[in-house]
Amino acid sequence: MTFKGGYWGKFLDIDLTTRSIKEMELDDEFARKYLGGVSFGNKILYDRVPAGTEPLSPENTIMWMVGPLSGTSFHGQKMDIIFKSPLTGNLGFTKHGGGIVWELKFAGWDGVIVTGKAESPVYIYIKDGNAEIRDASRIWGKDTMATGVMIREEVRDEFAKVSCCGPAGENMVRFAAIMGELGKAGARSGGGAVMGSKNLKALAVRGTQTVPLANPEKYNELATRLRKTLGLVPFPAVKRWGTCPYTTPSNNCKNYLLSCWPEVQRACSAEAQEKMFWVRDFSCPGCPSVCFRRGVIRQGPFTGRVGESSEYDTSLLGLSCGVTDLFGFLNNVGLCDKLGLDGTSTGSVIAWAMECYEKGILTKEDLDGLELTWGNTLAMDKLIKKIAFREGVGDLLAEGTKKASQKIGKGSENYAMQVKGLEMSGWDPRGWPLSSSFRPGFLVGTAIGYATASRGGDHCTDQSCIQDAVGVCVFATGGMAGVSVPEELVNLLRLATGWEDYNLEEYNITSERLWTLRRLFNVREGMGRKDDVLPERHYTLPISYGAKKGMVVSREEFEKELDKFYEARGWNKAGIPTKERLKSLGLENMA
Repeated sequence: MTFKGGYWGKFLDIDLTTRSIKEMELDDEFARKYLGGVSFGNKILYDRVPAGTEPLSPENTIMWMVGPLSGTSFHGQKMDIIFKSPLTGNLGFTKHGGGIVWELKFAGWDGVIVTGKAESPVYIYIKDGNAEIRDASRIWGKDTMATGVMIREEVRDEFAKVSCCGPAGENMVRFAAIMGELGKAGARSGGGAVMGSKNLKALAVRGTQTVPLANPEKYNELATRLRKTLGLVPFPAVKRWGTCPYTTPSNNCKNYLLSCWPEVQRACSAEAQEKMFWVRDFSCPGCPSVCFRRGVIRQGPFTGRVGESSEYDTSLLGLSCGVTDLFGFLNNVGLCDKLGLDGTSTGSVIAWAMECYEKGILTKEDLDGLELTWGNTLAMDKLIKKIAFREGVGDLLAEGTKKASQKIGKGSENYAMQVKGLEMSGWDPRGWPLSSSFRPGFLVGTAIGYATASRGGDHCTDQSCIQDAVGVCVFATGGMAGVSVPEELVNLLRLATGWEDYNLEEYNITSERLWTLRRLFNVREGMGRKDDVLPERHYTLPISYGAKKGMVVSREEFEKELDKFYEARGWNKAGIPTKERLKSLGLENMA
């Protein structure tokens, strides 16, 4: 199929069991219906992976997908990675930025689809239109930083970009991350474990082609104009500190036992990191947001270690675990990146273990002699390594909070801060204790968002999803002031693809189609209203501090709001999309 622009019209389809490498055609109707990225991946996963498929089996599929705006002059881009999650048993997806987004598109592909299992460790190397499965025995066991270096040396191309798993993925830790260069993490849902289960160490890509655009002159003109709106950003903190400052007003402390812990929040704040850790900032290629920071630990037992600053979600390794030692906290953030662990889930599972230790459910003997008290960063350093290599108690914690708590019981399930098996990020649905600018009562949108999220405890819905499909980063577009982001993305899509009649209504319908498609995948796995719930703590334990002191999520109001949400989505009372809704979205064959 020949496209005017935006797409190459083909996927790379690889079976590691048979070592076959094929080209799969992308047609215009499919592209327009699903747009790209995560949306392509969700549909292909639904079609290829039957209900009940074991996520760590060869039959699971993992995909790296880009969108129609990927590899173009528009600032801020990410790629989507889609699979069935070994952590939840439901739909899994994640994303990371970095140069591999551009390289894959420059190489002439709209995505890479991988199934099967190799007999021994391998990596996939793509150079423009050529792809090969290469031996990875030399790099198996290496951390994520060393993996990229070694692969670039082997392919003799310093510009090749790598997406890989670390030791955690090789050992199939259920929340193992997929890492790009310099801390660009596709952290959530356990994609690294899926790679490990396939003996797939990495995807390495080098592209040299120019991405086709239907109207390149007008497209680049609009992209340049939109880039200039970032100078009017109403969120200067993002450009200065990345997502790190969001932790102060919103994040949970001590496994959601506390809503504010000033000593901890000051110790691990963006200001403290800027003053005592950062050396330089950097960004994904071409993005002026510059939201990543890199630094060196300057004192304490981890002196000399180099790594990335914390982001919003990785702050759970600090705040949620009661850490007041800035350098110990940053060491553990960097350690998760090197070993290929999701910092959010790792912080949450350690916080769960700390609470279990405090309550006597887990003993020092159970923890291999570790004194797992709140804030003990030395014990955390050792425990993170145990998790990545599934050693001792690390084997239990590598299962994630839901499965680990089910294994030991004793009421520990009540301390597992997860939804559908995925550990929650830091936004507290009861309210943000240091912010009084929101509606009275608990944060309905955050609570419903967490409970109904397709992959589990996250807070991203329609506009975030559709921007993933298009191929752009929500943090970059979030800084565009004085413009309507959806309308401008529609304008860019017209100019990129040549779809002159494409409009905002069709764009929004695609967003709803994607959200419903995700729900269908999970419904097929047996998920429904019973799974759209929050941890019990949010209904019963009041916020302890600040403007929202005393607040809980009202169970009665939550259920009423859930009914409204289902109705707005076109789902029935059980949380299942109706036949009428599926027909309106062109998904009637998936009923």
